[in-house]
Amino acid sequence: MRIRRMPRTFPFLVSALLCLAPSCVGAVPIALLSQVSGEVRMWQGQQQTTQKATEGALLSSNHHLRTLANGKVTLLLRDGSEVRVLEKTQLHFIRKAERTLTPSGSLQITLYHGTLSAWFRQRSVPHQLTTPALSIESGKAEFQVQATKSHTSVAVASNSVRVRNRASTLMLKAGSRIYRARVNNKLFRTVNPVPHALQLQLVTPQEIPNLTTDTPIEFSVNLVRRGRNDGVDRPGLIRLTANYYGFDFPERVTLNRNGKAVVRGTLKPPHPEDRLFNGKVVIRATTDNLGLFGVERGTLSVTIPVSD
Repeated sequence: MRIRRMPRTFPFLVSALLCLAPSCVGAVPIALLSQVSGEVRMWQGQQQTTQKATEGALLSSNHHLRTLANGKVTLLLRDGSEVRVLEKTQLHFIRKAERTLTPSGSLQITLYHGTLSAWFRQRSVPHQLTTPALSIESGKAEFQVQATKSHTSVAVASNSVRVRNRASTLMLKAGSRIYRARVNNKLFRTVNPVPHALQLQLVTPQEIPNLTTDTPIEFSVNLVRRGRNDGVDRPGLIRLTANYYGFDFPERVTLNRNGKAVVRGTLKPPHPEDRLFNGKVVIRATTDNLGLFGVERGTLSVTIPVSD
């Protein structure tokens, strides 16, 4: 499936939709559901009946969310943050400062079990995520979490997060991970470098001309040993995103058994009235299945000459 990139104003549109939704009269919506696939269920509070989660549905405080064996969903938060929820995961959301309609409120997320990737863009008021083994406090950061009833793993891709359990507290920095920590472990004993990363390389064209017509672009995605760039032979599903609405390319690609994939797409000219486009397109690749948990995301920056 190919998708068209959202404009840079999309986070603001999401926030506006959440604020204008009818449910704002009661509970404040905290997230909009996007990229729903497979079976995803949601329910409010202590309700016994669940409902199927659909594209564009709103999530409010005290909502529960569960993905089944084939279910995945992306949560678009009010402050522009994103949470990607993979299969076999159950979550509960509480919004602090419930009546606040500004994006500055924070979330208390409980991850009972499963896997998620969080990209928090908020600086001032941190979000908190709790698992059976530990809790994570995060301002602006990007990280992955995988939890069971007995242990939790955390891998940080950008900035840092505060992690604590019953025995200790530490700041986990980008490029590091906590591996299978239990509630009473000394956390520093479970920390080690993230072993693998995604590497993106431009294939053709090596230089992008002034973007006046649709321009084909091709790049590779490779799974490598972090810091060494040696290839890793492992297949898996990769999710692609970009910051430019005029980039048409596959939403997901699959690494072959050698850990490699080639992506072909099209760069379209910016809208004539777009005065904010600076010519810098950033492509992000993140893992999107359980077998590749903890792999550091890859990025590729493409600079396009901009006419005066």
